[in-house]
Amino acid sequence: MNIGSNKLQPFNYSMGNGVESSTELEETVFEKDLGVIIRNDLSNSDQISSAVLKANGVLSMLKRTFKYWNAFTFRKLYCAFVRPHLEYCTAIWNPTKRRDIKALEKVQRRATKLVPEVKDLNYESRLANIGIQSLEDRRSRGDLIQFFKIYKKTTSVNLHSLSFTGHNTLGVGPASSIRRSSHHINKQICSNSRRNQFFTNRIANNWNELPESIINSPTINSFKNRLDKFKEQQSSNTSTIAVQR
Repeated sequence: MNIGSNKLQPFNYSMGNGVESSTELEETVFEKDLGVIIRNDLSNSDQISSAVLKANGVLSMLKRTFKYWNAFTFRKLYCAFVRPHLEYCTAIWNPTKRRDIKALEKVQRRATKLVPEVKDLNYESRLANIGIQSLEDRRSRGDLIQFFKIYKKTTSVNLHSLSFTGHNTLGVGPASSIRRSSHHINKQICSNSRRNQFFTNRIANNWNELPESIINSPTINSFKNRLDKFKEQQSSNTSTIAVQR
């Protein structure tokens, strides 16, 4: 698999010791590794299509099996059997295109209509009544939890591309007097739009806006609880401002 510009001259690879016994390797445009489909153009469309297909298949099976649904049974069944297909390894293939985001959300949007008590409400109200979040919000939350594990070194991942600003100033110029907290990270400057959405760049803004009290959580569970409260407070403040306007 050749990953990079299509303008580059193609190169043939072979395997073997001698010229006569060498076997030329066949070129491929996508491969599946640990359940994640990787394309040579770094597009996530194939992975998302596969996830949507699997989730819809399981959801159809549940619809045929269970004739009565309420918020409790839906939450248990959906979260156990359907949603994992839509969230498997999203730190790797987090969608960037709106059509891909909508394709994933459409599965959950359709699934929530199985509950008779809320099927006539709008999507946000159905989520609130059932007690689940949108998939997009969960991906953002999952990124922060994953990075907290890396930051606290509870998982064996070393991100060499990250640069922590710490308590140093940002540099020369008007912003040189601005000081950042010890957990502040810098985004990697890159021209490729897909590269800009890689995990290390994607989480930078959301991570940098977290207060020290959340970053200094002693355990993963306490980080999750504090993060959820922080997001709820942000959402409440946004709603209040919208009402005032």
